Formats: sequence, C-alpha cells, structure tokens
Amino acid sequence: MDILHVLTESQITDHPMLVSALALLDEQHPEYTEQVMEKMQRDSGVPPIPLELFEVQPKAVEALSPVFIHVRGVLPFALLGNEVLVAVLNPLNKALQEEIVARSGKACHFFFAHPRMWQEVARKL
Repeated sequence: MDILHVLTESQITDHPMLVSALALLDEQHPEYTEQVMEKMQRDSGVPPIPLELFEVQPKAVEALSPVFIHVRGVLPFALLGNEVLVAVLNPLNKALQEEIVARSGKACHFFFAHPRMWQEVARKL
C-alpha cells in the first residue's frame, strides 16, 4: 500500500519518472535497503559501485537517451576505451542489460548502484 500511495500521490510533470521498486523501498523503508541490495547483488553477480565517487563523463551519458536513462534506471557514467560502464538499479534484469548493449552499440560493464546515489547523480544530468 505504501508503494501505491507514493505512485498515486506523485506530482504529474512533463519529465519522465523513474518507477523502481528498490528506489521506492529506499524512500519508504530505508532500513531494508541494504539487506535487499545485498541479496540482489549476490543473485545477480553484478558488483556494487559507489557511484558518488565517480565524476560522470558526458560522453558516456551520450551512449543512451535521457528518457531511457531516467525511466529504466540505468546510468552510463564512464567510458573505458570503447566500452561503457553502466550503473543499474535492477541488476537482475538481464534483458535490460542486453537492451542497453543494443541501444548503445558498445560493449558494456554493469554495476549495481544504491538508489539514493543513482537518483542524486541522475538529477544532475
């Protein structure tokens, strides 16, 4: 019910909105975030990354459209040669990772970001 309340009470804007169960959990019950993230990381094998320690490279962000970034909860934050480092909020979604590779046209390396840090960095784009 908490999640339903958050979604129905959200302000309507012209900007795309991220709908992430992990982000909503962190907003409503932050005491469970670390436990859920640890389980997701173990199940996915995608390593966590302290996104706040990186300066997002504008050229990396250009690999994906701004709407795709905000709606899907993915953030290309750095380039390593011709490969893209991407922070994701849902490391369990392998189809999403395949879509990111297809859309960017580049090899990608995926990392699991904390939802609060992801949103903080994404707001600055």
